[in-house]
Amino acid sequence: MFTWTSARQPIRTFHFVMALGLALPAAPALVQAQTPPAQTPPAQAPPAQAPQAPATEVTLLQADRDFNKATQEKGLEGWMQFMADDVILLRGKPVFGKDAVRTTLKSDWDEPGYSLSWEPKRAEMFKSGRMGNTSGRWTYRGKNEKGEKITLQGDYLTVWQKQADGSWKVIYDGGTPDPAAR
Repeated sequence: MFTWTSARQPIRTFHFVMALGLALPAAPALVQAQTPPAQTPPAQAPPAQAPQAPATEVTLLQADRDFNKATQEKGLEGWMQFMADDVILLRGKPVFGKDAVRTTLKSDWDEPGYSLSWEPKRAEMFKSGRMGNTSGRWTYRGKNEKGEKITLQGDYLTVWQKQADGSWKVIYDGGTPDPAAR
């Protein structure tokens, strides 16, 4: 055990034992603090999604041109792929919803010689970047009530809304024919 060599030795021993008693519980923490951390592989970051470019007027003009191209290539189905579920089509009177629009336009596309084409001339993006509109000129070729071939032209306005998947869908479409030539 201990041998006491002086009168002060028990006090020094007491201080040593006390210090040891306080230091021992902290020893594992001290050892861990001095030991370099084990090398672990860095956490794998989830794959980065490409950031979507901000929507601009150019974006809307391209969406409208793609809409026209799909319509020229696929007819009614090309037209419908750009319609939002809650679309409003102004055709004399408003037609509400994608299914009603399909039903209303089907007879036109079933008619031999029917065509509708357009070219956007202007676009406007709302400040939110989630909606905007395009306008331009359209050309219709078909038949009148008498069955005679006709060509009509006019102006149109299409309102677009950005979808959750980043695509643009039509939520409103309408147009007016030019006044009859005199």
